[in-house]
Amino acid sequence: MNRKLSYRHRLVCATPYSLLHFLIVYRCLKAFLDNCEKHKDETLIKDLEDKCIETGYIINASFVWGDTKEGYDFWYRRSNWYKHYILTNKL
Repeated sequence: MNRKLSYRHRLVCATPYSLLHFLIVYRCLKAFLDNCEKHKDETLIKDLEDKCIETGYIINASFVWGDTKEGYDFWYRRSNWYKHYILTNKL
């Protein structure tokens, strides 16, 4: 059986554990996945799989923050928290 995996599934599989863990802890995984899926940037998944994006900047590169329901400030704060989170937790 050869089934094509959904964009969302491929995105979760390509996303580093540290980011998934952070998004779950700060209760914004669904919003992150929804926004990525809305923009459906295939190069994002390829870059994640190839580890072309530095871990601390994945949220920055995922979608246009101002175009989201949560808004620019929400994602700006999460991005800064994530950078601090990966430094302090060594994930």
